[in-house]
Amino acid sequence: MSTSPMNRNKSGGFTLLEVLIAISVSLMVSVIILFVLLQGMKNIRQVKSWESLNSNAAFLTETLGYWVKQSKKMEPVSGPSDYLKITLPDSSSKTFKKDGDNFVIDNGDGSPVLYNTADVKITSLVFTPLNRSARIEMTVVSKDTGRDLSVTTTVAQRNQF
Repeated sequence: MSTSPMNRNKSGGFTLLEVLIAISVSLMVSVIILFVLLQGMKNIRQVKSWESLNSNAAFLTETLGYWVKQSKKMEPVSGPSDYLKITLPDSSSKTFKKDGDNFVIDNGDGSPVLYNTADVKITSLVFTPLNRSARIEMTVVSKDTGRDLSVTTTVAQRNQF
């Protein structure tokens, strides 16, 4: 049996060119996968930021709505204001206001309660009293992304006194 040069080239193993092509294709696939994963993580952060803005705004408007519906008296009685004071049927009072970048409720005991989360700030809060109702306008801003959400709602008193 003689070994010809053709038979020697068919022995096992890869050529240098085949190895370089395999490495470059693998590298390109890895870069594409990494790009897709990073873009997905960026999108998840944006969605979480929007969700935080929406949930904060919904919680604040629901909280305000609940207490305004329970109130028997609201102050101020005219003009837009940066606070809203309500008197409840048991004669206790609550004051809603913006304190710095936060929305707080003062129960009259000298210790206001913070109602927004730490990842958002309230940039504007305006109360406009109407006949047995109040218009509430606020802007909630994400501290992470700077996105803002403006909310306007009107809530009417329910209790008849």
